[in-house]
Amino acid sequence: GIIVLSIVVLSRILGGGVSLVRAEVSTHQVTRLRPKIAQTASLVWGVYLVFTVIEVALLMGAGLSPLDSVAYSMSTLSSGGFGTRNLSLADPSFVNVPVIDFVVIVFMILAGMNFNLHYEVFVQRKWRKLVKDPEVRLYVGTIAAASLLLTADLAARGVLAEPAEVGARRSEEH
Repeated sequence: GIIVLSIVVLSRILGGGVSLVRAEVSTHQVTRLRPKIAQTASLVWGVYLVFTVIEVALLMGAGLSPLDSVAYSMSTLSSGGFGTRNLSLADPSFVNVPVIDFVVIVFMILAGMNFNLHYEVFVQRKWRKLVKDPEVRLYVGTIAAASLLLTADLAARGVLAEPAEVGARRSEEH
């Protein structure tokens, strides 16, 4: 998100917006959603805004305050890791923690994907692109494999059954 905004600003100053985008994208081809790079950037920011609003609403529905919902949503989508409490989402004052954790995890995964792809999937309704995209397949596969390995490790050590709050407090004590 911030890179795209920077590219738009720099392209207006230096020119050659597509060249700057090519230098920053992780794939071999630049996907233009609109003819001008500034229009594409606006669409990507629109996706970011929609995701933020949806996540804020879901977190508020799960019991977080408006401030906490906005702070965690913005942090989740930017991968900033900011928390409003010392224990972050493991804070015992948060109710409905599993629902909050689930919402945050889903949006962290979505935020790690290409926002151009989100636009194509959710706005242009190109659903198959999500399944066929090699970057998404590797990304989701890596998350799934790491999750299985970590779950197996926690189960082997007998830590899996502990509530998140207890585990967070224990790690803070050591």
